[in-house]
Amino acid sequence: MRAYIDNADDRILSVEQEIEKFFLEIGRQCIEVAKDIYSDKHSFEVVFPSTTFIETIDWKDIKLKTDEYVLKAFPMSSLADDLSGRLDDIQELMQAGIISPRRGRRLLDMPDLEMSDKLANAAEELLHKVFEEMLEEDGKYRSPEPYMDLQMAKQICLEYMNYADLHNAPEDRMQMLERFNNQVNDLLGLNQPPPQAMPGAQPGGPAPANPTPTPVSPLLPNVNPQAA
Repeated sequence: MRAYIDNADDRILSVEQEIEKFFLEIGRQCIEVAKDIYSDKHSFEVVFPSTTFIETIDWKDIKLKTDEYVLKAFPMSSLADDLSGRLDDIQELMQAGIISPRRGRRLLDMPDLEMSDKLANAAEELLHKVFEEMLEEDGKYRSPEPYMDLQMAKQICLEYMNYADLHNAPEDRMQMLERFNNQVNDLLGLNQPPPQAMPGAQPGGPAPANPTPTPVSPLLPNVNPQAA
């Protein structure tokens, strides 16, 4: 079926490319209209709905010049549309080690299991929200809490640190991520000092063994060695 679909897509490739150009042009025109509305009214807000929240976005917070952004066309999803095909795609990605079972559950997005998925993914969604708020323009910091999944928090925090460093994030954003990671280490007990070495022991070396007692010959009288 996948080979058939790939071959069928190749036959209409030129049509799909023209459709992509059409939607990109619609996007450009929408941006120009938003600029005109903002220049006239000095305010233009839109409501952005997602699966978990609704956010109001003001044009003044995102306005960019033409040479400061790039428009690209992407498919709605790289996974199959039907449930069985999507399940097969996700299982193959998990078996190949490309994604974790935790992320695979998020990608399933089954309507009849929506509430169950929301509860199961709440810990990860919260962490993504915390880190994304740190990387926003105003840089809002939030400390880790004991009720969070701290092992997951450490893993995702390191991923965001690498992502932020790769994209040359400002130093204050990196410091917030490092601060969060250090506080997670404190809660996990990873920042505790190492045990003190015994006197006379080499740093990092094994503890000194007990001294070997002085051999006593049966031919000598029982005399305290210290008194001799």
